[in-house]
Amino acid sequence: MKIINIIVLLSLSISIYAQTEIKFALFGGGDYSMLKAPADSISVSSNINALAGAELIYLLKNNNQLHLGSSIFTKSSTNVKHIKYNNTFVSLNANYYWGFSKNVYFTVGPQYSVIIKSNTRHGSEIEDLDGYNSYLSVNAGINLRLQSHLNLGVAYEYPINNPKLAAWPSLKVSISLLIDKGLFKVSEKDNRKVYAQKNIQTLKKTALLVRLRGYKKQIAAYQEKGDTVMVNLMKKKRDEQNQSIVDAFASEFSFCPVYFFYNYDTKKIRNKEYTNVFVNKDLRIDPAIEFNLDTFLIGELGYTTIDTTSIFGHNGIARDSDNQLTDRAVYSKSNDFSNYGFSIRNQDFYVIPHPFPSFISGYFTVIKRSNKSMVSILNERLLDYYRGKKK
Repeated sequence: MKIINIIVLLSLSISIYAQTEIKFALFGGGDYSMLKAPADSISVSSNINALAGAELIYLLKNNNQLHLGSSIFTKSSTNVKHIKYNNTFVSLNANYYWGFSKNVYFTVGPQYSVIIKSNTRHGSEIEDLDGYNSYLSVNAGINLRLQSHLNLGVAYEYPINNPKLAAWPSLKVSISLLIDKGLFKVSEKDNRKVYAQKNIQTLKKTALLVRLRGYKKQIAAYQEKGDTVMVNLMKKKRDEQNQSIVDAFASEFSFCPVYFFYNYDTKKIRNKEYTNVFVNKDLRIDPAIEFNLDTFLIGELGYTTIDTTSIFGHNGIARDSDNQLTDRAVYSKSNDFSNYGFSIRNQDFYVIPHPFPSFISGYFTVIKRSNKSMVSILNERLLDYYRGKKK
């Protein structure tokens, strides 16, 4: 009992002093060793027996670790008359793990094993034995990281004060499972897949709100200068671009209902203020267009980021093409043709990550696609993903 108290106090002292992260692990495996018979004259053979246990892991500096644990295991041997000698132990162990690399550790440390049962089995007959003792031993070996939460350990155990255990062979092989909150987290890949499936169902049942460029500030600036020529040129450019997008959706898109709004009304969409926001097929804001859905997705043509990982954990505020705050919309820093195209975003204006078909490139190699072509490809990919053809 004294040794248990010492281990507990040592564990608490280390955790308080080191102020380091502590993890928990379960392990199991096999013990290959030779337990001598009660009479030294009896010849016996080595056996493999099961072992299992648990340990606390203290993460130290320089990729090193300290493991304090307990295990239950059996050591046994069979003699030529098929009589099996069994000793069952409960052990306390402390092992220092020296990180040779990120995935390879050399281990060494003491172990104290308390005998809890000793018997001999001959057929169905079991007889209790005396003469076997608790003992102290030293372990040394190697530990390999197989996965983020799974390790393989191989160690040699040398008994110090138990003459009934042969010094060789005494080999332990075990698999340990690290138990922490990361074990139960859904992987990022699975998380994205679930998120994509949720959004394709949402889009099919609701609507796509396509954001059109309004050039409101640019036009206002030219109006202030009295430059009517540039005002008319900007309006003409705006209307030609936007009419092409509206016409493309009218002829090529069937996946879900589509509504159009200008980018200067982005905050209204974010706040679900739908009065005098949506435009008709003639690009005029039409109060008669009714919309009352709380869920929807956003579509947009233009230069934008295709780094769809930004959906997770990004808190940036960016500006749109008219230099207006867009409430978390993520835009490219440069107008590179590789990031020009049509993107689909969530209600926070983040591009939805793969595998959702959220981005249609505006170029095929170096040949620019028409708006009609992009919308047609978008519609086809959305249908395929919804029908399960794209995983």
